This record gives sequence, structure tokens and C-alpha cells, in this order.
Amino acid sequence: MPNRHLFPNATLPLPVVIQNGGSGPRVFDFDDQVFRLVKWHPSSHGITATYSELAASRLAQLLSAPALRAMPVWIPEPMLPSPGQNVHLGFTFLHGENFLDTDYPSIKNRAVLPAAALQLCWLRVGDQQGHNQYLWRHDEILPDKTSRTTNHFMLIDLAAMFETHDWSGSDLGDGKQAYNLPTHLKAELSMKLMEPYLEAVQDIPEEDILGCFVSPEDWGLPASLAEKATTYLLKRRPHLADIVTASLS
Repeated sequence: MPNRHLFPNATLPLPVVIQNGGSGPRVFDFDDQVFRLVKWHPSSHGITATYSELAASRLAQLLSAPALRAMPVWIPEPMLPSPGQNVHLGFTFLHGENFLDTDYPSIKNRAVLPAAALQLCWLRVGDQQGHNQYLWRHDEILPDKTSRTTNHFMLIDLAAMFETHDWSGSDLGDGKQAYNLPTHLKAELSMKLMEPYLEAVQDIPEEDILGCFVSPEDWGLPASLAEKATTYLLKRRPHLADIVTASLS
């Protein structure tokens, strides 16, 4: 039994309706006063789906890509959708809506679009055509009494890493596979914008990539999955410039 005090603990389920909630996610308040959207492990989409979202969130930090921050969280038994384990995956809950191509003129984080594209290309994230990008809208008053308006492009639902929700038994290939970026995103990009990010990704240490695939012990995932994914991403990395060039053409 894992130690529940190692994780944020859910305290209250919230009546929030989730768009595109095919895996049955729920929103909870937690004991650290953070609202989080929770996805269940194992997922109905496959044994590696939730694991992929955790790893993708961590890898996004290495790339400075605009993806939701995720972490393992503890859900008490009375709040579980069905009897089972208590450790699942929580994402900081952001108010917003599905992203549309007409939203580009208003977003405030346009500079991170190349990092978003690189994240999708490197991880070969599937299920991204026509949906699974998000517009985060938020107005808040800061401690100094000034206001801040957030209107950001975000990547969400990165569960289909390597273009499948369950890659545990798959041969991931040689890393050269082409990738088709979402049409509206590649229309906003150029190789000149991509080049600094393509150079930076080459310098990420192997151990940092491997560390992104560490999973909670009670998820029951073998260490071989982390090695498998890391080996593939290292093989794919030298080909990213060609992959991105082809995707933008």
C-alpha cells in the first residue's frame, strides 16, 4: 500500500462537465487548495495511456512546451468510480475551452507554438487532428492588486504517445516515422521559428529523458517501459529536423 501522504489528497469532487471526456475524468478539490482534473489508471484507453500523459507532461517541461502539468494524486476510496487503487493522475484544472484556429490572433503565448509542435513531433502524439488543443482563459487579481489575463494555447490529452494509447507490446520502430502536425498549428510555423528548439532538444541529457518515465510503484508498470520509450526518443531525436521539415511542407 503506498503512503497517501506522499501525494496531494482529494477532498471534494466537483460537478464540472468535461469536454471530450471519453476516459471519464473528474475534477476534485485537493488538500493543497488546488483544483485538479483526475484521469484514472489504468485507463479505459489502454495500459500506458495515463503513464504516457504523465511522461508527456514532464517532457514538455524539458522543451518549454505548453502542456498541462501532471502529477500522481491520491483519491480516497469513497471518491473512486469503482473499487481499486488510490493513486491516479491529476492535472491542474484550467478554465477554458477547445482551441479553434480563429483563436490564434488573441493568444498571449504565441512564442511557445514551436515548442508545442516539437513536443507533438518528437513523441508522435496521436489523436490531435481537429481537437485536443485547449484555450486557457483566466482573469485574476495578483497579490500586489494588479490584474492578469491569461489567454494561452495549451496541449491536452497526450495519451496517444507513439500514436497509440497502448504501446506496451508494440515495436516503436526506428524513429524516422513521419508525423502530421495539426493543420492549423503548422500554418502558424516556419523552420526558422523551429530551429532554436530543434537545436535545444539535442542537448537534453539521456538521464533527464529517462527520469520523465518514472511511474508510481503501485501502477505496476515494468521498468522496461521507461527504457523502451527513452531508447526510441533518443533514436528519433537526430531525425527531428527532417520530420518537422516534412510536416511543415
